[in-house]
Amino acid sequence: MAFLWSKISATLPPNEEQFPLQFSEKVALSVVEMLKRARLQLYGETTRASRILNAQIILDYSWERLNTGTWRHVDKEWRRVYSYGCLFKAAALCRENPSEEEIRQAIRTCDMGLLMGAAIMENILQVIVCILQSEIRKLAEEDNHENIKAKVGHFFHICVCVLARSSSFMWFSQNNSF
Repeated sequence: MAFLWSKISATLPPNEEQFPLQFSEKVALSVVEMLKRARLQLYGETTRASRILNAQIILDYSWERLNTGTWRHVDKEWRRVYSYGCLFKAAALCRENPSEEEIRQAIRTCDMGLLMGAAIMENILQVIVCILQSEIRKLAEEDNHENIKAKVGHFFHICVCVLARSSSFMWFSQNNSF
């Protein structure tokens, strides 16, 4: 799954300095600082739990801002904050050898960003969803292939057992050396 992270990281800017985080004064400075911390963690070596926690803080705070008042009165800046939170969480989930369930959770997170947030970084959430869905399809194909192999192996084992118990095989094995 390290290959998955290489695909996702290829969609991101090459370094922290080129990762855009410009917001108007409508977004609290403390939120911008959390976003900068999450960006730093994205490019640095931080624990997975810490990356997920910071992303979740951004998501929770911006979710509250998205759900105060009517939708048309929610400032686009807060929708962008929510999308960045989704990006950071999806990246955190997929960074270190994710399970199939973690990949699915990352897809759900990106979907929420696409539904409730605003487009950021040339619609990066949509690009990541496509990468993750492709990975899920590959995992499903591998599982299907493994199931077929297991069924064929099991069928072969049954055939050998039935054949071994048959009287003609017993006679053949007693009268012929292998």
